[in-house]
Amino acid sequence: MTVGLETVVSYFPDEIMLRSDFDYLTPITPDDMKGPDETRKLRDTFAAEILAERVAKKALESAGLLPSDIDLLVTQNIGGQYIMPGLGTFLHQALDLQKGTPAWNLQTSCASFVDGCELGRNMVLAGIYRRILLVTVTALNTGGWGVDQSTAFAAAAGDGAGATIVSDQNVKFEILSYSNSTYGELYNAMKIDFTSTENPELLVERPESNVVSGLHVTEEFFKWLQTHGGRGFARDAIADALKEAHLTLSDLDLIIPHQAHKFMVDIWIEGLEEAGVPADKWRDTWNKYGNIGAVDVAATLSELIENGDVPKDAVTAFFAPGAGGHTPTMIVKYIG
Repeated sequence: MTVGLETVVSYFPDEIMLRSDFDYLTPITPDDMKGPDETRKLRDTFAAEILAERVAKKALESAGLLPSDIDLLVTQNIGGQYIMPGLGTFLHQALDLQKGTPAWNLQTSCASFVDGCELGRNMVLAGIYRRILLVTVTALNTGGWGVDQSTAFAAAAGDGAGATIVSDQNVKFEILSYSNSTYGELYNAMKIDFTSTENPELLVERPESNVVSGLHVTEEFFKWLQTHGGRGFARDAIADALKEAHLTLSDLDLIIPHQAHKFMVDIWIEGLEEAGVPADKWRDTWNKYGNIGAVDVAATLSELIENGDVPKDAVTAFFAPGAGGHTPTMIVKYIG
């Protein structure tokens, strides 16, 4: 049985934030941690709900399906007006799914798109569900829980949504393998918590709303990057996933990562180049969208599809390290 992705789409709000809009963060931003050229922002209390509904409807339209064709809904979000509940039941009602269709909320942060695809694949293989709609949303700039606007990360944090449909019907990308490494020592190193605003003086007389429950990164995280998350981090994870698919790095055509931050991505690319993987196989949308959590794999892949930049039979790695140290990698093959 061939199981994979019927369609992959993304949706972004219209408002564009430029790097210069975050000049107020210059005093606390290291030279190697400048933000992307652009990010997107949705200034609406209901940003998460709006993004989820629009990307879900776009996915159904792209696949030529009706809501009644979906028999499992899986959603994930970072940011929004509520910490609980997740977006599952909201989106279930917005799409008018059948009452018996489950609506699950998955939260493995930035790894959630890859994990959701693996969950869907196993459900289809087990014969439990036929079509799974997976929706990921990042809404960090609503004034709800999300990003501390007084930290350097605020310049990198964008809003957007991604979606896919996992099934054994009309498969465009066959899922070949999934592997994972978990580094639990990072549990406390990068988190959205309830500590106070880090640099409140930077927000005086600024229009940005701020929240106590914002993303904060500790020195332990940067120390871990130096010792464990360096050149070999992406290379080894991708090699492990390829091995599960009976492939090697030489078989790889494209790599689509979670674009956590450019300074990390650049190091990972160097490690792959040292292993003989050319840098032009690495594709991301960092300078267009920034860090968009679990949305970025869908965003980059959907743009590659739209531009005709995915060769037939291309072997592609999704590399998606998430907060807390959970780091999955998936290998897919373009057969559509």
